[in-house]
Amino acid sequence: MQTRIKAIYPYLDQFKVTEPFGYACKGIPGLDIIINGKSGKMMKEKFIFLTRSAGLRLPLKHFVLCLEEDISEDSLPWVELPLFILYLSLAEVLPIHHLEDCLCSGRVYASGGLHSLLYPENFLTFLESSHAEDKILASSKLNTTHRLFPLEMLFEQLPYFSFNQEAAVTLKEKMRRQVTIR
Repeated sequence: MQTRIKAIYPYLDQFKVTEPFGYACKGIPGLDIIINGKSGKMMKEKFIFLTRSAGLRLPLKHFVLCLEEDISEDSLPWVELPLFILYLSLAEVLPIHHLEDCLCSGRVYASGGLHSLLYPENFLTFLESSHAEDKILASSKLNTTHRLFPLEMLFEQLPYFSFNQEAAVTLKEKMRRQVTIR
């Protein structure tokens, strides 16, 4: 099984879109996260901790998640949620398997907190014009006419995880000036 997802992350005063991908195969069970050729060991350990804390029973497969774009340390936490969704989808824990047309951004905390990015209005305009066919995986509180798939619904069978936009609101306040899209 293999799939990919579109991840949005803030970088300086703009947003970028990248496409993490992953696959599951037979082999020594485990998880590998590779970010621009480097090991994503901290993220890997966090994901393993979260799946154990939530009591999730994953299939005995080898999972590989890859992100080939070089992302700054400040922006890297904002691709955690898309990578975590990719992992849980490959493990058949989440009820979504076709992620190729999904956009997502957010952080994952060891406490089980999931924070989705609260997008500025001009970014939503950009999405509606250049990514009109894509779905946004975000909090149901997001005010958009774009195709929204609420993360709360996606994770409703996993009560260990909770959603909050507090971190995203703080980020939005930091980015008050005009955001340019690449």
